[in-house]
Amino acid sequence: MIKGINIVEDNEIHIKDNIIYKIVDYHRRRPNPEKSVWDRDVSVEDEIGLFKEVVHNKWIVEDLNKQKHLGWGILSYGTRLGTGITPEKKPLYVAKFKDENLNEYFHGYPIDYTCVHDRVPKSILKDWKKETRISKAQMSRMGRGFDCH
Repeated sequence: MIKGINIVEDNEIHIKDNIIYKIVDYHRRRPNPEKSVWDRDVSVEDEIGLFKEVVHNKWIVEDLNKQKHLGWGILSYGTRLGTGITPEKKPLYVAKFKDENLNEYFHGYPIDYTCVHDRVPKSILKDWKKETRISKAQMSRMGRGFDCH
């Protein structure tokens, strides 16, 4: 048990209703050079807490063409969440949460929001601005796929 979080089996956590979150080793302890990794300063509790915020704030969209749910999370702008794939090892500030089969079984990882396939939807960027997690200028730059650092 991690500080009030009930891990059922194989690093699976029941979040809400039928939503399950899975902590995957290749984004944590045993990194794969082809995958981004969570920073050491981002605990498992932080990862789960961020996903809970994503669920609570409804920062999840359904992509019916690709048969998956996608969610995005940010703590506050400038709070580093992870490191990109080698060789660049770019600092990453946004997390993406995926449910690949529309079965509400998610896992998450830090992303480079400047990549076309990892762009944050404008509706979510607007929510982040409203909550003062990002500024208006950052919202505009992120929406166009430009780095804010």
